[in-house]
Amino acid sequence: MNALTVNLKSVIDMTDDQFFQLCQNNRELKFERTANGDLIIN
Repeated sequence: MNALTVNLKSVIDMTDDQFFQLCQNNRELKFERTANGDLIIN
């Protein structure tokens, strides 16, 4: 499986609640966040 890493830090500072909602709205994808604010999409 290929992963796509997106750096959103300069665009949006996503809260835990927003990240949770993103995951709920896209259950077919697997999301992870790094300590640097990168979003990893599998």
